[in-house]
Amino acid sequence: MALFRVREVKLWEGDKGVTMTPLREYELESTRASAAVEEVRHFLEIEILNLTVPQKIDFDAVLVLDANRVEVARFLVSDIWKRQADAVESGTTYAHWV
Repeated sequence: MALFRVREVKLWEGDKGVTMTPLREYELESTRASAAVEEVRHFLEIEILNLTVPQKIDFDAVLVLDANRVEVARFLVSDIWKRQADAVESGTTYAHWV
């Protein structure tokens, strides 16, 4: 088992580009990076699309980091909302990331 870090961050645009402010960080054990990424992706979509949660989301992105703190994946909250809006607009049902 490998240890991964899941970091919730706030993104700020400024003169020097986009900077990230870490808000919270969690540990996640997984057999491989792809499994950790899929677990985080699934949980994040369920959390964001939950009707009682959106008002409580204070982060802009979630990062998955390996044991050396190298970014393995990044999920933006805005991307999930955009997929939901596109699905509603097209009359289809929102499906999890494929």
